[in-house]
Formats: sequence, C-alpha cells, structure tokens
Amino acid sequence: MKKVVRYRYNEETLSYEQVFKTRRQVILEAAIAVLCASIIVTGYYFFYTRVLDLELPKTVLLRKKNVRYKAEYEELNRRLDAYEEALDYLRQRDNDTYRLLFGMEDSPAKVKVNKPDSVKDMAGNNMYLQMTKMRLDALIVNSCNQHRSFDEIFRASAHSGDLAAHVPAIPPMIPDQQAYRITSRFGRRTDPVYGYRANHTGVDFAMKLGTPIYSVGDGVVCEVVLETKRKGYGNYIIIDHGFGYKTRYGHLKTALVTQGQKVTRGEQIALSGNSGKSTGPHLHFEVIYRNNFVNPLNYMDLYMDADAYGRMVINKQTGNANLPPANPIHSRRHRTR
Repeated sequence: MKKVVRYRYNEETLSYEQVFKTRRQVILEAAIAVLCASIIVTGYYFFYTRVLDLELPKTVLLRKKNVRYKAEYEELNRRLDAYEEALDYLRQRDNDTYRLLFGMEDSPAKVKVNKPDSVKDMAGNNMYLQMTKMRLDALIVNSCNQHRSFDEIFRASAHSGDLAAHVPAIPPMIPDQQAYRITSRFGRRTDPVYGYRANHTGVDFAMKLGTPIYSVGDGVVCEVVLETKRKGYGNYIIIDHGFGYKTRYGHLKTALVTQGQKVTRGEQIALSGNSGKSTGPHLHFEVIYRNNFVNPLNYMDLYMDADAYGRMVINKQTGNANLPPANPIHSRRHRTR
C-alpha cells in the first residue's frame, strides 16, 4: 500500500524527521477529526438553544432584518390603503355626481385584491411581496380606469349646454287645470282592470279624446308602436332624450311622428286616446332614467303658466320664436292640487 510521507519536528535532535503513514491512516484521522468537530458543534447548538434557551447569533440577525422588512411592508400598505381610499372617493363622486348629472352609466367596477386576515394566513415573506405587487397592479388598473372615466365626463361636459333642453321639464300637455285630471299617480296602486295591487310606472292624465300631446324635451323618437288589441300600452311612443333619459306616451289615439325622427321640446307628437288596456280616454306618461322608472311629477310643473306653454307650442309649430300666439290659451287661476 502506498505510504504518505509526513515530517515531524524532533525537539531533542532539533531536526525534522520523516514519518511514514498509510493513506488509510490519513483518511481515518481526517474522519475522526470531522466527527469530533460535528460532535462539538452539535453539543454547542444543543446547549446554547435548549439548555440556555437562546437563539443563535445568525438567527437573531435574520429576525431583526425580518422585523425591519415587515415594518417597511406595513408602511407601504398603509400608503396603499390611503391611495385606494382616495381613489374610491373619486370613483364614488364620479358615479354619484358627475356621471349622474350627465346620465352616464357607472364607471367600471374596481379591481379588488382579497387581502389575508392576518400574517398567519401568508406563507413566508414572499407572500408579503406577492400581495403588495397585486395591490400595486390593482391600483394602477383602477387609476387608469378612473382616468378614462374623467376623459368621458370631460367629453360629455362639452355638450352640457344641451342638457337643459333634453331633460324632461314640462308637462306632456298644455297645463290647463280644467282640461285634465290625474287619475293614477306613480307607485303602488290597485289595478283598475284586474283589481290587484301592482306598481304603476307612470302617471295617468284623464283628458278628452284627441287632446294634443307634446314632447317634454328634445330627443329622438326611438319607438312607435301601434297596438290594435286591448292590452298593454296600446298605441305608444318612446323618445330618447339622451343623458340617460327616455319618456313614454301611452294609450294614444294616433302618433304624429315616426321612428328616428328628431323632436324638440313643445313639439306635438301625438293625440291622446283610449287604446290598449284602458278604462277611459287618458294619457299614460312615464319617465325612464338609466333604465329605471322614476316619478314623472318630479320633472314637471303642472301649475306653470298655460299662456307661456301655448306660446312655446305655437312657436315650435311656426319656427319663429318672436311670433305671438294666434290663439292664446288662458290659464285658470283657480289652482287646486
């Protein structure tokens, strides 16, 4: 077996002497040294951690770093909470004020991130980083959506001057108190034909057959239906006024407009009738805002001056705003609600 030469210093002879060991002896000595070192390290770890109940220096260092990173993470998330709260406020104000004013649909729903209830729900520091990244990504998307929403509102505001002319703001007939009466208001009522309680989506004005009906705002006729059967609205017209508003005029005798025709406020569009499910000559009038029925009486003044209404109607027919009415309509001064 091949021998390994080593040198050892002899203090008696003051010289180096050769020492011959086999390779097996060298490996065995090295293994014993490693084993002894492992026993010492293990014993030190056991004594330090189990007997003295202390943490290793490296563990203490990592724990301090972890506490610092956690504090920075929590501060970052507090800032994200503040940014999200501010963005939610802008979105709520956008939907409840600006978009509501112009009759626009709500802005896109915000992207949400489901945050864990506690730190225990997260597996390690990597989850802190992943959650923060997800919140940042959601904040960027929501900010971009809000930016686009404000761009849409800015474009709508350029046409805000048209809003006053398009929103329903006058009665659909000349407000002569002796020429009509309200027979059914908006809301729950007893159905006059079937007798059960039901929601009434408009207001019924009883009036003489053939009474002129006028558009309550500028818009486009989007639907004209002529129904010969005694059901539903009978003959009716729907006008789209834009800005989220539509109006329906039901139980008509005849329609004087066609689908797609543009109309202006005060322009005659029909004659009242008794068509459809009706118990007598009347006009069923509805205001639809963003696909929801709303109380029409909130959009009109039934006690406005009938003379002024008549002049507006005649001027619409003649196209001359300065032309006085040829046959003025005298309003009744005796007004009772």
